[in-house]
Amino acid sequence: MKRPTIREAAHQLNVCDRKLYDALRRANVIGTNNIALPHYQREGFFVNEFRGYTLRGTRVARQYPVSTVTAAGMSLLQEIIDAEIGAGRELRSSHAAHQRATRAG
Repeated sequence: MKRPTIREAAHQLNVCDRKLYDALRRANVIGTNNIALPHYQREGFFVNEFRGYTLRGTRVARQYPVSTVTAAGMSLLQEIIDAEIGAGRELRSSHAAHQRATRAG
């Protein structure tokens, strides 16, 4: 099974990805370029991988780092989200609220 990126995990947890990235920076979980710090990788919460793409119109291949979230990492993200909400910070996106209202009918 493919592990989700932090952004995909945010959408699965119904929070705004930008707000989650801010919360993870405040908690010193991620550093520059939104990559998980080595401690959290060693603990098994995240796996840092390289993904690739080809520049449009050329054959030049580039790679970029991305952090994917493990099952233990999803639990960590939920704890951070709960702590942020407890501190009075809203992490839910307006998009997620709209989806809940639409599903409710």
